[in-house]
Amino acid sequence: MSFLASGPSIILYHILPSVLGAFVYFLLAQLFIFVFRVKKPSIRYFMHLIVLYKSILILITGVRYTSTMVPRKPFGFGLMFYDPLDLLPFGTGGSMTTDMSFQAIQSPWLLSIISITLSIIFSLILLRWFATAWFFKNISNDSKPLSLDINSFVKTFCSKLKISVPRIVINESDIGPMTIGILKPTIILPKWIDRSFSKEEIEVIVGHELAHVKRKDNLLQWLSLFFRDILFFSPFGRMAYNFMQSNKEQAADSLFVRIMPEKSSLLAKTIKKVSSAPKLPNEQKDILVAKVHFVDVNIIKQRLRSLNLNTNISPRLFSSMLSLIGLLLFFWMKVFIVVKVAQQGLMILS
Repeated sequence: MSFLASGPSIILYHILPSVLGAFVYFLLAQLFIFVFRVKKPSIRYFMHLIVLYKSILILITGVRYTSTMVPRKPFGFGLMFYDPLDLLPFGTGGSMTTDMSFQAIQSPWLLSIISITLSIIFSLILLRWFATAWFFKNISNDSKPLSLDINSFVKTFCSKLKISVPRIVINESDIGPMTIGILKPTIILPKWIDRSFSKEEIEVIVGHELAHVKRKDNLLQWLSLFFRDILFFSPFGRMAYNFMQSNKEQAADSLFVRIMPEKSSLLAKTIKKVSSAPKLPNEQKDILVAKVHFVDVNIIKQRLRSLNLNTNISPRLFSSMLSLIGLLLFFWMKVFIVVKVAQQGLMILS
């Protein structure tokens, strides 16, 4: 296996398989969503999160190499399922003798270069995260309490969600609306909101942000940012991340409408109004700060379409169970792609 011990092996046996894996799992996620009729945005969110998770696993472990099986064709594709107890009546393909490609590298200087490169990449990613956290902290510190009295609505809605009342502030910038913080969440509204929106519309905006607090979306946001930054080289990883952002917003809308169905039409009107608000940036442009989507036209359109389709449809038990089964199968499943790289061996992506 001396052909593995070279610099290009990192790209060939780790990075490229991760990109290919993200592509295949992303397509499978869309297929599972269609076949299992997954309508709940929260389940679609986790399916795309699994796409990022599996892509990172491939990036870390690399492809496997074996000389015990050479196919007649140079390319093969199939599915496997984890079966540690050997309960499935069919083979899972897990019994092949394999070697990890990264571990095959023997050159000390090459390993040093790889270690330094990885350290630089992780340092830049950590710098982005610290800059993002510092950016949000400064916004929170520079904000002032909301002058409009919506305490009655907030307390009632928080009671229905069974969450503590978070801090609600107005920032002097055009950034927002958004929620920051995990243990002590803060809802930040832009300075123009009390001039451009009625009290009822502000209540709807705050209600949507409270739904994010209930769903712990900030914690999931940091996790998805971690996956996305690790997979910075993968366009399909970024595509899955963008789908997650859309599903996250739709899930918060769905939760709000489930608690207050009488305000579904007002929510749709307010979303349109927020999207056309003046001086609203599309995204934070600071290169050190991880991009945070405050307003995205495609996400706005998908939210409005989701509200129009689903506000009057109550979730059915069968549909929910089918969606959950699809999610579990998608997590349990593994894809293997077999590529013959030489007469004596194979690369196996799984």
